[in-house]
Amino acid sequence: MKKLVFIVLIALVSSSWANSAIAANKKHIERLKKTKSCPRCDLSGLNKRHLRGVSLANANLDKANLSNAKLRGINLRGAKLRGAKLDGAQLRLANLRGAKMKKASLKRANLRGANLRSADLRNTDLRSANFSNANLRKTKFKGANISGTRFRGVKGTTAKKIKKLVK
Repeated sequence: MKKLVFIVLIALVSSSWANSAIAANKKHIERLKKTKSCPRCDLSGLNKRHLRGVSLANANLDKANLSNAKLRGINLRGAKLRGAKLDGAQLRLANLRGAKMKKASLKRANLRGANLRSADLRNTDLRSANFSNANLRKTKFKGANISGTRFRGVKGTTAKKIKKLVK
């Protein structure tokens, strides 16, 4: 019985450490809400519910860590995300029109149906990202790593044209 209690206790403690390790920094979330600016912030694991009622259009999130953030349908129009880490982020149906994302990392990010019209994705790491049904009209891809990236049904361009633009 003592052994079972000990194992359950270890499991609870380790899961709480794991959950806190992927949770966004609360001070950084508050700063983002108040100022719409949080460069170099740790917002990994951020959930859209943390930002209820907050518009992030034109927000400064340069070099912020937004890995595994759940931001389906969020408005990041014109946001500055240069050098930001968005690996595994859920950005389905997000508005990233005109976003400045040069040198960002979006490995395994889900951008299905997102609006990236006129976004700057130059020199970004897009390996295994999903851009299916996204609006990519006038999006800049020069120097981007698109290995394993899905472009099924994109609007405004084709996967073939994107491959030419990357070079």
